[in-house]
Amino acid sequence: MFIDPDEYIIIMDLNNRMEDVALTLDEMKMLKSAGVKTIYFQAAVRWDIMQPSADAPLDWSILDAFVENMSRAGLKALIPFVYSIPGWKPDSYFYSREIRGQAYGVPNYENVELAAELDEFIEEIIDRYQGDEVQVIYAIPANGEFALHLFPAHGRMDYPMELFTSWVVDRQRLMELQHGEIWTAYHPYTDPEYWSPVYGALFSAFPFAKHYGIIFTYVQHIGRKHIRERIQENQKWEAMTYFAGTEYIQGMRENVPILKAGGARMFTAPKHNFQKHRKIEPWMLEEIEWAISQYA
Repeated sequence: MFIDPDEYIIIMDLNNRMEDVALTLDEMKMLKSAGVKTIYFQAAVRWDIMQPSADAPLDWSILDAFVENMSRAGLKALIPFVYSIPGWKPDSYFYSREIRGQAYGVPNYENVELAAELDEFIEEIIDRYQGDEVQVIYAIPANGEFALHLFPAHGRMDYPMELFTSWVVDRQRLMELQHGEIWTAYHPYTDPEYWSPVYGALFSAFPFAKHYGIIFTYVQHIGRKHIRERIQENQKWEAMTYFAGTEYIQGMRENVPILKAGGARMFTAPKHNFQKHRKIEPWMLEEIEWAISQYA
């Protein structure tokens, strides 16, 4: 078991190579003192940076530093795989070479060579950071998120759904071996017509695993009016535990009751390039402590 039963909040460290939004070691220790147990390292696995050319060895230094700080702070790390596929990979590896933010490309889910390389890379990461403190999770490809909403027309993909779900299940087989947990992470733009086949395939393939979902920036992107409907849709997966966005720390007082009422836990980012805060402040810690207390 990686996530504790009484763990109600996950903090996102954006760490997208912007020094003013990455959490420092001291800030991680502050979060730990406020009751936080797990950090989600959004852009930890930048394969394009770790291996900038085909003949370059993998450079683990940045990811090593993240994991070292997390460990020194007494925290656990969720590491999504993979943020960016290197641009020097063959064209056949990509559904699209579009750059979204700092993430590069959407993978070709029909390419078996790419699948084999990704699995080998996943195994390397798991072997390097094995132990109770780290969980590598599925979040291919762009921006470390679940892939569906990256297709044209917001989630309208050209692949058969069966092909996509098979791809997801096959990558998850390696990750489930770590702690008996299955994770997905995505924005809420896609419709249940896409979530449901994926979740159905995951529950069928891993009936004895504990299933978790991270829903990025849930409240503020789709509006408070719709969050109850989405959470209700998600509730049919009774074994699924969701961590959903609180509209940053300043949105907790308004949104935590909504999330709790819908059976969702909290996912939030104290520092983010979409907001002005660039350091952990005392009021943030007080809000986090208050929010955790609402679930106790």
